[in-house]
Amino acid sequence: MPVAASYDYYTSSCGQISAGLWTCTAHETVVADYPVHEFIFLLEGSIILTVEGEEHVFEAGDAFFIPQGLRCVAMQLQQHYRPCWLHGPTQC
Repeated sequence: MPVAASYDYYTSSCGQISAGLWTCTAHETVVADYPVHEFIFLLEGSIILTVEGEEHVFEAGDAFFIPQGLRCVAMQLQQHYRPCWLHGPTQC
């Protein structure tokens, strides 16, 4: 079972934008429909995102974006994982 903690540093008054830090131990998970638009800057660790059978590897210092609704995302957190994240509006 992974050990995780979230530190929410900002939420807009309308609740549509938020930012913070997250930390988690290594684990694997699958997200059927990604719930939010998320921009991630990876501070520590590495992650392999598998989308439609294609692996995307991100390591500390990388930045990437996951759009809301992305289907069948397999996530493999390879080691202690610590991203800085920004969640965008769920509706435009």
